[in-house]
Amino acid sequence: MIRNFLLLTLGIVRSVHADFSEKDYYCFSSGSKSVLLVPSEYPNINSIMYYPFMKKIELSTTLRIEEVDMGDNAKPEVYRVKQEIIDNKVNGQYRFMSQGYILYEAEYLNLKTKKTTVFNKINLDAKGINCI
Repeated sequence: MIRNFLLLTLGIVRSVHADFSEKDYYCFSSGSKSVLLVPSEYPNINSIMYYPFMKKIELSTTLRIEEVDMGDNAKPEVYRVKQEIIDNKVNGQYRFMSQGYILYEAEYLNLKTKKTTVFNKINLDAKGINCI
């Protein structure tokens, strides 16, 4: 019985460590204390988080993609819109702007208040988070 308890405890410790091991994120701020963390696998993501809360917020599949031609020698700016889903309800929309493989900006539209929040890239000094 004690052996089973120890094995269970070890399994929990390992899973917690795996969840909080250092990961790469695009880090964005709107000037508030919380920081929007977008996984480095963007655009192939299904959730985002806010530091320091670190609770996953589910995102829908991409609703809309817009491309803006930047001229002959530049990759287009690509805007992707995804819905924020909390408790199986759509509460808002995120609009992400990337160029090539780099994510540069994010906007959040609260569907209830119609307020838009613009997030710009920042660097965050936090254990377990590597801003790219």
